[in-house]
Amino acid sequence: MTTPIVHAAVQNSIPEAVSQCLLDLKSKNEKVQESAVEKLRSYVDAEGRDRTNESYGGFLGDLTKRIFDMIGSSDPSERVGGIMALDALISGEAEENSMLVSRFANLLRLILPCNDVPSMVMASKALGKLARHGGTIVADMIEFEIKRAFEGLNVSDARATEAKRLASVLVLKELAENAPTQFNSYVPELVERIWVGLRDSRVSVRTGAVDALRASLVVMSTRRSDTRQNIYMRMYNEAVKSFRQNNPDATHGSLLVFKEMLLHTGEFLTTRFREVCSNVMSCRDHKDVLIRRTTINLIPVLAQYNADMFMSDHIVVATSYLLQTLKKSVADKGPAFLALGELAMIARDSVIPIVEDLFRLVRESLAVKGKKVVVVPEAYRCVKLLAMALGAQCQPQLTVTLPSLVSNGISRDVVDALTEIGRSVPALREEVQWILLDLISYVLRRRPYDRPSGGSSSSIARRRKVEVPQTLGTMTVPNDSPDMRDMTVLALETFSKMPTESAPTGQFMRASVLPRLEDNDGSVRKAAALCCSSLLMREKDTDNITAQEASLTSEALERLLIVGVSDPEPTIRLAVLNTMDSRFDSFLAQADCIRSLFIALNDEAFQIREAAICLIGRLTQRNPAYVVPSMRKMLIQLLTELGMSICSLRHFLPTRIPVCAILLIFIVWNEYRIRL
Repeated sequence: MTTPIVHAAVQNSIPEAVSQCLLDLKSKNEKVQESAVEKLRSYVDAEGRDRTNESYGGFLGDLTKRIFDMIGSSDPSERVGGIMALDALISGEAEENSMLVSRFANLLRLILPCNDVPSMVMASKALGKLARHGGTIVADMIEFEIKRAFEGLNVSDARATEAKRLASVLVLKELAENAPTQFNSYVPELVERIWVGLRDSRVSVRTGAVDALRASLVVMSTRRSDTRQNIYMRMYNEAVKSFRQNNPDATHGSLLVFKEMLLHTGEFLTTRFREVCSNVMSCRDHKDVLIRRTTINLIPVLAQYNADMFMSDHIVVATSYLLQTLKKSVADKGPAFLALGELAMIARDSVIPIVEDLFRLVRESLAVKGKKVVVVPEAYRCVKLLAMALGAQCQPQLTVTLPSLVSNGISRDVVDALTEIGRSVPALREEVQWILLDLISYVLRRRPYDRPSGGSSSSIARRRKVEVPQTLGTMTVPNDSPDMRDMTVLALETFSKMPTESAPTGQFMRASVLPRLEDNDGSVRKAAALCCSSLLMREKDTDNITAQEASLTSEALERLLIVGVSDPEPTIRLAVLNTMDSRFDSFLAQADCIRSLFIALNDEAFQIREAAICLIGRLTQRNPAYVVPSMRKMLIQLLTELGMSICSLRHFLPTRIPVCAILLIFIVWNEYRIRL
């Protein structure tokens, strides 16, 4: 009978809002979990301000018990939610609190190791955060975790090997990144022990081990040169030894080590570069797909390390091999495209002989085959890198390839490729801008962008060579689907960066962007708000604009202010207020806008109140007769609340007092300016 009573007491000591956050953290929806953890962090901060030290300590103890139950759950979503809650507490509460550091570390040890890889990754990151924010009191904890991780690498129990080894390499990587000073003395031991993980039969363990090695190499960069050289030599010899074992797992581990040494050991491999190239290129036809992909990824790294030697000895073999891979191997197409693009950035003119064949393979990889769309995303990135590397030299091939780039609708890779083409090939800039506008319009309006009638823009429209297909994938995507949401956000972000010189955007913004400020999805509302602000801020002087432009600006700002005051998500309200540029002051200084901004002074989030008061203070230059009296009234109200409050003073220090100070500064400054 005692357990229910104790549990009820724990439940009652935690506010209902915090309990709701913990409940939301058990959700299988990542968006719900992310929102819940932000709210939890805010509520915990509020409890810290409102409670006495003793009461707050009891609250944290009860909250930790609830998190303990979540972390120990068999439900992966609930376990992840518990780790997220613990991570939210670490930065604010762990510093210089030895009891909490010990408690948090013990909770994380429940998951390190476990059979759930995502949970282990999150727990290791939380442990690294604890090491970073724990101050001087975490030294013993860090030392214990490092030694525990070394022991886990050498565990011999077959059933526990993968979990323990993976947990060990994850922990070592996070501690090296977050506690480099203390980890520095353990780097030589890690270099000796890490090969157990680098030769492990599981890919996850090998990749985790090389991540830990990479972090250790970064830490080791602060050591004396002779010490580094000795460690590098032992590492290189072990990599060559492992490479010659004729074991796929060991070979893959050695290739990963070669890559990290090329990137992080400076000139150490200069005298051994030919041997490294020979070893790497000998694996290009290996029967193991992972080894082939690693070899492909290493080719541009080799070229970057010693371009002259690689160009003279290996460029022909490397490019021929990558082209053959694109023609024969479906599984390796993505890495091969990316490698060729990166190689073009290094070799420049040396890849011109293969450009024609490469662009033909790009077009084939982006073709729509029947009803099935087969897309290799790396092909878009390859085109982007080729445009960046060769510029106008590949204009003919880019012109032919543009229809293939847009045949599958909008995506971030498509937008990045088209944007780079417009930047690197001036002759195609206007064409690319119209293509992007069509893609954006298909997402937001389900039809092409409206062409202007008459003028130079019309002549541009008549010269267009590429027509965006009307049967895009976006036409069949439901409006309320996650894919459509992501495409809408991308379209709004792209439109906000579009140059407006060659095409009018005002009416499109009114018809297609402003309505998105009322969308049900918060990410769409935020993207629409930022898009509107970006487009409006392009006006050089809002005091000298046409009546039509003034009407559009006034309408857009009015709707933006509504979002900035009443949107249910604090991050969106803050983002809107932060975009209110001084160029809008002639509109914001009107009475209706000022009233809306004063409403924001009562927002529950201090950052929003701070942004609002700074914005209002700036407007005293435009409309002091309306702003200053209201500022005085607000200042008197805040000072009265501060003087008569029975709550602890620390509740007001981070909230009311800064607002009072800002108000007073603006009032005094305005009076001084008027008298001058």
